[in-house]
Amino acid sequence: MSLRQKTCYAFVALILLSACSDKHVDTQDHERQIILPTAEYLLKNPQLLPNFITSIKYNLNAENGSEKLMCLNIWQHALWELGIFAEDLDKYIRRDSQIMIDNELFPIDEFNMQPVGLWHPVYENGKLIGSYGDVTNICVNVTYIDSGVHLGSIRLLISPATEYSYLWAFHTP
Repeated sequence: MSLRQKTCYAFVALILLSACSDKHVDTQDHERQIILPTAEYLLKNPQLLPNFITSIKYNLNAENGSEKLMCLNIWQHALWELGIFAEDLDKYIRRDSQIMIDNELFPIDEFNMQPVGLWHPVYENGKLIGSYGDVTNICVNVTYIDSGVHLGSIRLLISPATEYSYLWAFHTP
């Protein structure tokens, strides 16, 4: 390696080190600067719910120590694929749903999940090829998020090749 190449590499390394050490960027503030305009835009221009979500409900004015919840009703029929049965689909929704608020993963509140309800068999040429349930209700506890505008997102992985997602905004008092 020539002296010129060594000098060039040393200069690049020095620039990178000084850039990293001189400026401290608060990641949360930086993310909030990106999230807030997106959330405000979506609050003013809401996207239609995708066919796999029948509703998003909020219990944000909870009193007497009860939890504030945000619940999404997931329509299993929209997620059904050939060969999948309702009990497996319900398991995938419960296990593989990710709900994020302002880029922070919130755990699914198992206590407030509602059972599948009726199962609908799917037949092809008289042979049972799968089934799906009604709506699966999944909730997250939002008791401790700050008041204001927030960005919510859901990601569902039904199979290695099939992912569903949605992004929305909401306001907490």
